[in-house]
Amino acid sequence: MSVLSKIVSKTIGVVSPKYRTLSQWAVIYNNIIQTKTISTKTKDNRKNYLNKILVVFGDIAISKIRSCDISIFIAEIQKTHPQLARRVLVELQCLFEQALLARWIEEDPSLVVKRPRVTVSRQRLSLSEWEDIYNYTDCCSPPWVSRLLLLALITGQRRGDLLKMRFSNIWINENTGIEYLRIKQEKTGVNLAIPLDIKLNILDKSLREVIESCRSYAILDSDNDGYLLRKTTGGKLSPPSASWRFEQAREAVLGIHSSKGTPASLHEIRSLAERLYR
Repeated sequence: MSVLSKIVSKTIGVVSPKYRTLSQWAVIYNNIIQTKTISTKTKDNRKNYLNKILVVFGDIAISKIRSCDISIFIAEIQKTHPQLARRVLVELQCLFEQALLARWIEEDPSLVVKRPRVTVSRQRLSLSEWEDIYNYTDCCSPPWVSRLLLLALITGQRRGDLLKMRFSNIWINENTGIEYLRIKQEKTGVNLAIPLDIKLNILDKSLREVIESCRSYAILDSDNDGYLLRKTTGGKLSPPSASWRFEQAREAVLGIHSSKGTPASLHEIRSLAERLYR
């Protein structure tokens, strides 16, 4: 920070926030992030994006940062890390939005900056491929693996949320009599209630049917509660184990991946679910 910038931020900046530096606003902004109901990992990621922003803009008065400055900054990152460039810009836009709400600035310079295009390098998973992988797991994998694939496709949820689902998460709305599976998403903190009677027509199978199939393949707690997806001993599964079992089945059915991009991961079932429901 130049001597003049220090003087301005410590004098005029005391009464007029727009003369304060981005670093000064970042302290407040980081506190806002920490209060959000998102996972610790997401908070850490966002803090890393913020640190990258501060390296370039930290010593500049927040009102002096221009759209062209942001565009140049994002373009430099995009040359080598397109996905990171997009995420950093999203963080910048969130940062300036909050600064605008707090009246530190009068206009948001990040709004006109276009988000970088990101080419998805991971292979998409087709329904026929999912069916082949599912059939393999149904005969050749531990019993929880085929149920994992069904739950993932019918609920469209992320790996961590699938592994946290318990029978005690089932809730009945007393006014309507409708039963739901309640989920608090690990990544976003959003609370969902998925009707047990939701059905992916192309499979002709409902969420209720999948949940019922999860009851008898492994032991439950003394009160008949437990994870929907669990070891035969009733123990909790780890996320890496879930991903590894999917990859093992994928390679057994589709062979070792040799084309461009990375092979479809367990997470791709979420994308497939979205496409099928649409």
